[in-house]
Amino acid sequence: MFKKPAIIFDLDDTLIYTHEVYLAITAEFLEKMAEYGLTDDNLYGTLDAYDQENVEAAGAYRQEAFPQAMLQTYEFYCQKLQHEYQQAEADEILNIGWQINQRKYQPVEGAAELLENLTETHRLFLLTQGEEEMQMKKIKESGLFSYFEQCIVVPKKSTAIYQTLIQQYQLSFANTWIIGNSIKSEIKPALELGLPCILVQVTPGWDYESTTLSNGVTYPIVRKLLDCLSLIEVKKEVKSG
Repeated sequence: MFKKPAIIFDLDDTLIYTHEVYLAITAEFLEKMAEYGLTDDNLYGTLDAYDQENVEAAGAYRQEAFPQAMLQTYEFYCQKLQHEYQQAEADEILNIGWQINQRKYQPVEGAAELLENLTETHRLFLLTQGEEEMQMKKIKESGLFSYFEQCIVVPKKSTAIYQTLIQQYQLSFANTWIIGNSIKSEIKPALELGLPCILVQVTPGWDYESTTLSNGVTYPIVRKLLDCLSLIEVKKEVKSG
């Protein structure tokens, strides 16, 4: 029996701009730290290290990881530069970090057009990592929610989670794409399962989501989301041919 091909999309920095929101909030944090006299060349690197450590410690993408990393960085620099810890300053720092819940996340250019083109020919799924409330808020505010058969939020992606999703929704391993911006969370699992995949690089992304693959492994990369269409069409033509 013919199974309709499927595509499992990522959300953050694949279909909506997330990294630029975090960069804007980070810029506010760096400016505020400079205002307190708490800055040096390692300030951004320290914040990023705490952020990554918090994700690792939780084993998941928790929304408090980012504001908590800002507070940890503030505390670290208070000790390093012998600056008296002040609760009012700490509260300001946390308020900056929690803006991640207040900002609007805009669709990536071409996202709606891409999904509109694919919705008749493919079953579309969204698999995103993070917390349910925040991730669903982002996808609904983006205007892209209605294109998907299912929107699934998990704490952190893994090969096993993709495998479970494919089996649960009776998708074809031979004809299910994974499309996302992360080598660690999308491309590596796709390759391990033998699924076609596309790496989307419309934004720089977060270093935490990079990883090393085996030598000789190749996969298509697009820098414009709509370019996914031609890659999917080419594969479909090869299969039908």
